[in-house]
Amino acid sequence: MSASDLTQAQLAALPRHDGFRLRGVGINRLETLVYAAFAFALTLLVISVGAIPENLQELVAALKQVPALALSFLMLMVIWRAYSLWSERFGLDDAASIWLSSALMFTVMVYVYPLRAMTVAGASFFTSGWLPSEFQIRSATDLGGLFATYGSAFALLAGLMAAHYHLGLRRAGQLQLDACEQEVARAERGFWLYASAVGLLSAVAALLLPGYWKTLAPWLYFLIGILGWRLSRRVEAAPLLLAPAADNQQRDTPEATADARRAS
Repeated sequence: MSASDLTQAQLAALPRHDGFRLRGVGINRLETLVYAAFAFALTLLVISVGAIPENLQELVAALKQVPALALSFLMLMVIWRAYSLWSERFGLDDAASIWLSSALMFTVMVYVYPLRAMTVAGASFFTSGWLPSEFQIRSATDLGGLFATYGSAFALLAGLMAAHYHLGLRRAGQLQLDACEQEVARAERGFWLYASAVGLLSAVAALLLPGYWKTLAPWLYFLIGILGWRLSRRVEAAPLLLAPAADNQQRDTPEATADARRAS
């Protein structure tokens, strides 16, 4: 049974998370394929570390790559969790969601390359070369190119997540989304659109800023954290939209009507 075929009784029995009924808790075939793509991307990260160390010096050198690997892993997990949460909330498995998820899978597998380059180069820069970087930056042009490539890939990923939530909102009638769920979906769509715009802004800054002023481009991503805090506040407030409806239902019950008549 698809998410759009659920009855009112079945919808009422669904668990809620942040005010959203989870219509797609079970893993479907589309999710399985997307999760496999994320697993493949993680495999590419591990393979990029290199061969198994054969002596202590090589072991130490390999362990120095762990911070960059951990940061890359964290970023991929953020995208994976965002998709997983969308899938749990909407449970869509139609043609449009398949196309969007396929685009997300392909982008993730491409994104892993600039992500890895960014993290190793950043770790090496902030530790003055103590952490190794196989990605060599020989000029400000190389630096700008790296930041622009990563920003473009990140903007595309964030834009695809916004498109997923836009699709969910277009299916609001079929999925019987209540006011709280629509508010949460609009907030999520706005967040990912904003994140995509920040990625594009960082890419443009990396290309246009002169010389090593290009190093300012990655700092723009901290703007996403500010909006993330506002998003969390908006999501926390979304369940309050259900309160008036609940009050109206309470007033419309036979017991409430009888009490009102006796009071009059």
